[in-house]
Amino acid sequence: MEIGISRCSTNRLFAFHFGSTGPRNFQIFSKASAGYSSSGSRVVYLESAFVHSFRRKPVRSYFLRGGFKGQVSLGDRLTSSMAGSDTVSRCSIKRYEEGPLFHHLVTYNDVAYLAGQVASDTSDQTVRGQAQQIFSRIDQLLEMAGTDKSRLLSANVWLKNIEHVAEFNQVWSAWVDPRSKPVRATVEAKLVRPELLVEVQVTAALPRKITPLKTDLAAAAVGPYHQGVLLENGMIYVSGCIGLDPKTGMLVDDTVEGQAKQALSNMKHILSAAGVTPERVTKTLVLLKNIEDFERVNHIYKSFFSSGTYPSRSCFAVKELPKGALVEVECVAQQE
Repeated sequence: MEIGISRCSTNRLFAFHFGSTGPRNFQIFSKASAGYSSSGSRVVYLESAFVHSFRRKPVRSYFLRGGFKGQVSLGDRLTSSMAGSDTVSRCSIKRYEEGPLFHHLVTYNDVAYLAGQVASDTSDQTVRGQAQQIFSRIDQLLEMAGTDKSRLLSANVWLKNIEHVAEFNQVWSAWVDPRSKPVRATVEAKLVRPELLVEVQVTAALPRKITPLKTDLAAAAVGPYHQGVLLENGMIYVSGCIGLDPKTGMLVDDTVEGQAKQALSNMKHILSAAGVTPERVTKTLVLLKNIEDFERVNHIYKSFFSSGTYPSRSCFAVKELPKGALVEVECVAQQE
């Protein structure tokens, strides 16, 4: 990944990610340190959590090579110190109902965007009649996207004659969910065809699809919960795993090492059910019955992430764990 760099009047450094179509986004770097190489070139080290607008995984640090003593050249390249690390693919954009000039519906990032809708039968020259047709069409498009008018976020209304707003509002009030009214703007405008009296455009939130994860290769849940869940955006949440044998439902032994290995094995199989490996884990939580077991569990935990890339982690000692377990591990992961 290559990034252009420049300096503004406030002496803060900005980095721009360049794609095939030019710069896509930028990051202000809050920390910088500089030194000189044996050849006299100046090296500026920047630390930040640069996150590309289509990538959820932060790249933690960068360095800039270029310039000589006393100068940093604008436009020098910034190269990621984590080049080759995994990145998260961009969310899919789905398009529906293609017309000659545009699609009538596009969904992206949990939002449905509808094109402006007008009446198909303009022989009805009343705002009421045309608005009813429009709302029926909007309902169809929202259903196609997997949502409904109770999840409306915004609406734009264009009226050929603003004096008809009261007539339009009567139809609107009969259609919109009174508990979930969106934000709305209403203006008078000249529409694309003279027979059109009103046009309406809306956006709506999409419900997040949650897929339960289940595998016989990991111990079954010991309560009213799933082994894990997968969200539509690729996020994976794995419930706390303890050292239960999947076949017997009993703890594998009474040692923290044995239970830690089995807990992590259970977690690995649940991740596999979602199609990922431990290297896709972004956050873990480790619960210990005895904090003195911290180093012993760390030794087992370290071997679980064979690539040497570790997720963020929290570790606590607790009074009791389910089934009398000595250790419990849960995690959050992300699909490709």
